[in-house]
Amino acid sequence: MKKQIAALLISVLSMAHASACTFTWHHYGEESTRSLINPDIGSHVTDAYCAKFNAKNELFVQTSTYVMNNMAAGHAIVGIRPKGSNAHPIETFTMLSTDTNGRTSGDAQALAVRATLKAMDNLMSELQTYKVRN
Repeated sequence: MKKQIAALLISVLSMAHASACTFTWHHYGEESTRSLINPDIGSHVTDAYCAKFNAKNELFVQTSTYVMNNMAAGHAIVGIRPKGSNAHPIETFTMLSTDTNGRTSGDAQALAVRATLKAMDNLMSELQTYKVRN
């Protein structure tokens, strides 16, 4: 029974790895925020992105964090641009996450991560009509 479960687990993990692609993404914002995004961004990049855009393009991510008197906020802009380009994408998806209980820069960074991943999900849902600047 243990061998069957182990074999099943290995086959599931192998399939997940086979469908993934290695992609490039460039972040504008605090390096510490990028470090928080990095472990999770891959699970938000779809096979459709890999097939249609990955060869010639990279993901663009810009984040900002805000701590105010009565809340914290994280803002993200995501898009796709040609690899090696410094241009801002012509089409972007923006997300703002807020928390009225947030009071620290760490709270704001967590919100920026959440905003980035939600914006990335929105971008991935619109790939059929997405346009990249040439």
